[in-house]
Amino acid sequence: MACADRRPASRRAESAARDAQSARGLTYTALLVSDTEAAAVSGNGLKRELTAILRTLRGHEMTLQSAETSSADLEALLDGQFSETGASGRHYGREAALQKLARRSKAEAGAEAPEQMSELRCRQLATDLYLLTYRLRQSGRLTRRASIWRRTGRTWRILYHQGTVVSEAAAPD
Repeated sequence: MACADRRPASRRAESAARDAQSARGLTYTALLVSDTEAAAVSGNGLKRELTAILRTLRGHEMTLQSAETSSADLEALLDGQFSETGASGRHYGREAALQKLARRSKAEAGAEAPEQMSELRCRQLATDLYLLTYRLRQSGRLTRRASIWRRTGRTWRILYHQGTVVSEAAAPD
């Protein structure tokens, strides 16, 4: 007689996904952690690791949003292959993005930006490659943001970033 699996459905699904990935030889995990889950993480090793990564990447995103960040710090965070699709729809390569970030004023950056980030979510896409999504209210404008970050050793660099302006009505998930 088979024993019933008494784990919560979410745990069974995570386990089944990991088993399926292992069977196919995949090296990434589809585990997703949000900022609300991050506050309540306990025993799951994968969630603990992803929660730590979410917090690290949130800090890097706050650094990128801050008008106080030096050009050297910005250069260190942007990968050599970095590109961005701005909230305006305009595309920027690394050098153009660095110039744009260097030109912005404190008024444009909004001193309140770090407190206005919400709905953060982090997903591992591949080994050492992560997608971070969040909402940002900045200078009276609400945007949804998506960034792809690469980890090399202990160093994080952003590969891609996109911002999309959203209306208040479209904001809820």
